[in-house]
Amino acid sequence: MGSRDRRAPPSSPKARRLCPGKESPANIVLTGFMGSGKSSVGRSLARLLGWRFRDLDSVIAKRAGMGVAALFARRGEKAFREMERRAISALRYGRGTVVATGGGAPMRALNRAMLRRAGLVVYLKVAPSVLARRLGTGRGRPLLRSAGGDRRKVETLVRGLLRKRSRHYMRADLVFAGGRGTPAAEARSLARILRARYPGGL
Repeated sequence: MGSRDRRAPPSSPKARRLCPGKESPANIVLTGFMGSGKSSVGRSLARLLGWRFRDLDSVIAKRAGMGVAALFARRGEKAFREMERRAISALRYGRGTVVATGGGAPMRALNRAMLRRAGLVVYLKVAPSVLARRLGTGRGRPLLRSAGGDRRKVETLVRGLLRKRSRHYMRADLVFAGGRGTPAAEARSLARILRARYPGGL
């Protein structure tokens, strides 16, 4: 497991007094491609930290009264993205939550800015081949529907989408190399990194 720290330490005296290194974040926000483990790793991480867990796609589905795939099919991606924006905007009111975002959430500049304000943004970076294997036939994934269940076509779509999205994902505060262990093992590794980063406590 590995990570890359992209955020400079706070400079205010108050922040330094609160924590010897860096001021602890209000929330931990997980970003990454579909299949990267944001929800599974996020749940395990929340348990380890004693925090709450929130999956934004689940929040949107509950508000819409239907699953994400059905929402895409019936109302279109534009409606989904607007509901996603509202869900992200509401994160600023919370604290002590590990948040799993949708794969496309960081593609909009406004969303990225709101996510950064909500807490520490962590990109779960997983190799395209691993993502494709996890996604299988792409069933239930609206953006992979055009593959028609063909695994090779799914991998082609994954690689193409990831090329377009990577530069936005890489703007996260912390890049974590995932896809190399179980969700529980990755959560433990990420928790160690976060505790080392914030020795004053999370």
